[in-house]
Amino acid sequence: IGLLSRISRSSNADDRVSLLDLISDMKEMEVEKEVRLNVLDGSIQTTTQVFGHIANIVEDACTGGNGSEKVTEWELDSENLEGVRVRTGNGGFFMLRRSLHDPVISIMVEGTSPHDVQTFFERLYNLLQRNKEITGAVELSVLQN
Repeated sequence: IGLLSRISRSSNADDRVSLLDLISDMKEMEVEKEVRLNVLDGSIQTTTQVFGHIANIVEDACTGGNGSEKVTEWELDSENLEGVRVRTGNGGFFMLRRSLHDPVISIMVEGTSPHDVQTFFERLYNLLQRNKEITGAVELSVLQN
């Protein structure tokens, strides 16, 4: 929406298009799911560190960086200011955010089907469970439900 807003404001006065015009043809995702990874020690400092590890793993999965296998359906959204946002294909996306006040990392997923959303959570679990800094700091089982 932020990008659409900038496009709307940057248009010539004669050609100006409203934000609602820009999003009127967008397809709304059928399935939304949010999970929260609770940080086991309750520390904001640990939350920040673990979020950084998760963000790096996700970014590497999007780009194939640091020897990671690239997830071909994932595309990092560089226009995001709220955390880490990744487009997952078929119009779906996921967003990782850390709480500033609570020891929680939020993962919001939108997809076209329950299968797409479940596949995302399985893939993310498989990526994160390999990292001891993450598995020792957060409860990953919420990604398997």
